[in-house]
Amino acid sequence: MVTKADNIGLFVADHIEAMLAYWDKNQICRFANNAYLSWFGKNRDEMIDKITMKELLGALYEKNLPYINGALNGKVQQFEREIKTPNMGVRQSIANYYPDIEKGEVKGFVVHVADITLQKDNEKKIRQFAAIVDSSLDAIISKNFDEEILTWNSGAEKIFGYKVEEIQGKHIYLLIPHDLIEEEKKIIEKIRAGESIGQYETLRLRKDGTTIHVAITFSHIKDSSGNIVSISEIIRDITASKKTQLELAVAKKRADEAIILKEAFLANMSHEIRTPMNAIVGFTNLLLRRNLQAQEIDYIQIIKKSGENLLRIINDILDVSKIDSGMMIFEEHPVSIREIFSSLQIMLSQNAREKEISLSFECDSNMPDTVLGDPTRLTQIILNITGNAIKFTKVGGVDVFAEVLSENTERFEIKFSVKDTGIGISEDKLSSIFERFNQAEVQTTRKYGGTGLGLTIAKQLVEMQGGEMTVKSTLDVGSVFSFILPFKKTDQTYIAKVTDHEKLDIDQLSKLTILVVEDNPINIKFVNSLFEEYGIIADTAENGQVAIEKVKNNTYDLILMDIEMPEMNGYEATIAIRNDLKKDVQIIAMTAHAMADEKEKCLLLGMNDYISKPINSNLLFEKMLDAVSGKAPVNKHIEKRKKIINLDFLIESLRGNKKVIGETIDIFIRQVPKDLAALNEAIKQDDYASIKAYSHKMKTTVSLTGIYQIVPVLAELEALGAENGAMKKIKELSILVNESCEQALEEMKSERSNFC
Repeated sequence: MVTKADNIGLFVADHIEAMLAYWDKNQICRFANNAYLSWFGKNRDEMIDKITMKELLGALYEKNLPYINGALNGKVQQFEREIKTPNMGVRQSIANYYPDIEKGEVKGFVVHVADITLQKDNEKKIRQFAAIVDSSLDAIISKNFDEEILTWNSGAEKIFGYKVEEIQGKHIYLLIPHDLIEEEKKIIEKIRAGESIGQYETLRLRKDGTTIHVAITFSHIKDSSGNIVSISEIIRDITASKKTQLELAVAKKRADEAIILKEAFLANMSHEIRTPMNAIVGFTNLLLRRNLQAQEIDYIQIIKKSGENLLRIINDILDVSKIDSGMMIFEEHPVSIREIFSSLQIMLSQNAREKEISLSFECDSNMPDTVLGDPTRLTQIILNITGNAIKFTKVGGVDVFAEVLSENTERFEIKFSVKDTGIGISEDKLSSIFERFNQAEVQTTRKYGGTGLGLTIAKQLVEMQGGEMTVKSTLDVGSVFSFILPFKKTDQTYIAKVTDHEKLDIDQLSKLTILVVEDNPINIKFVNSLFEEYGIIADTAENGQVAIEKVKNNTYDLILMDIEMPEMNGYEATIAIRNDLKKDVQIIAMTAHAMADEKEKCLLLGMNDYISKPINSNLLFEKMLDAVSGKAPVNKHIEKRKKIINLDFLIESLRGNKKVIGETIDIFIRQVPKDLAALNEAIKQDDYASIKAYSHKMKTTVSLTGIYQIVPVLAELEALGAENGAMKKIKELSILVNESCEQALEEMKSERSNFC
């Protein structure tokens, strides 16, 4: 076995492409191969035993000195550098310094320079001289084509447990598990034929019989005629990293399962709480329209306020779920900030009057009449902050102000400030005030109520729209919450929506044939009671199967469809009405589910609109009128036109390399239809293992291409496939996957032209 630089095969070293030189501890060159001499434009006579490292490197010497000292201290050095060569101009290179150690004393060091401007694998070729890099932690061995081990470094000894005298001349199969020997033979044949193998991961055996995971890099060793005479292997023990990967995979799987369980729990909680709340809030509103005694009105107002508080808590929790799952969607509509302020003034004035404090909403004089933004989320942010301010203010008042901070040709930056004279926040609590379930003091929740989620949600909604939120506060003096949001400019005009019953054309609804599909008798009673007040008569069906039979035998203008029902749910009934009965009747989902993707799911499955329980009667009538007057989407495809792919992550990951991005899109366009067909076939055959496998595969693909809304659906499909059950649920989810992937393919084909 060769163990020192001065007795390696110098002839072989002189005829390989790698650039090699040997420098003694006084930094005098004692050997340089042809490639090294050519690199620096020197001949052997002026180089060997004469030139020093400092003389050779000139101005670069000081930069290299730390690495030279490192090598002379017995440490392998590697670094990248730019160097100007006499023959080839400025080149990028990787320099490796390998100390030559004998009996603990450093005699010198071997320098290997790899020109990575044209070829990055020169480093591998130098590692065939395993004895030079005997201090390497990797196993560096060589073998002939009879698979006999020729050289064996200390790294190999540490990894495999064999000393050189035990292993040299022995068969490499001693290190290979029996079932992998044939694979090894195929690799040897490829190398013999001159094929480049590169690095691959496999298993190897240690002396004690244990199996380890390794990454192997193969290189050719050639003679002076260029013939491949043997093979070198650089072997790295990756058992620990594999274990970490496995642990991470298990942890990720558990986390994914936990997310699915959380989503399922929240969906179920939403449904179970909203269903009775629909009756409580609905009938309370109906009672308030009756001629009641003052005390009775007080009692009912208390019931109503308690119900609204409970709903607010539910909505906060569901909003957190939407944010966590990446399913919070922001829309762009014409927004009038003055109109939003006017509505909020009306909405919150009663709360302020009850506490005998002032409440004002003002805009500066240069506020534009209309901007583009999400009015719902803006209202939610201001409502959360202002509602908090009112809750914590006993005397004085709350002032809300909006001002234009800056503008350019495309957008405005608008600052909103909510100032109160409330209890304030101590300085040590300011940094944590936006944390979930956190309020300034322990007793705050008990004294004032609330979940501690309002400010968290408001801040996250601001940041998700590219804005920022800050707070300033003094204990017992008051607080100022401020946030800045960007809004696009627009020439569109804001048109306020009319929602009062008196202003809606209820008579138009009384002329329609309406079917209410609902299994809960209390909810049916509420809807019928609500309709009776306005002379609206509706037919009812207690589940989806009954609804289908009624649609077969009757003509309806409008269907109000519950989702969770026995026998057949609202999704299945809608699919049957659209696909089997070929009916274009307007369908509005009435659901107690309020999860992040519920509206999108209803629309994709063929419904025209969506309303969550408890049902707001104003909103219900408005949606019913929109549906029958043609203002609602005609079918799911109109709503679906919102772009669902987001290539930002892909573009950032590939550093804007158009060629590679285009190739990735091409792979997506070719592969997704195949995977989708395989998934659909697996569902058709009740093949749960394949459902799990293809769902997992597609989950990775759609994540890379930014189809985030379908990731949790695929994760749920994967989990259901692992459970070998719930085929009904699997088929329902597969419709969403198919619809989203079809749209994504269309969008990808359109995007492809941008990366040609």
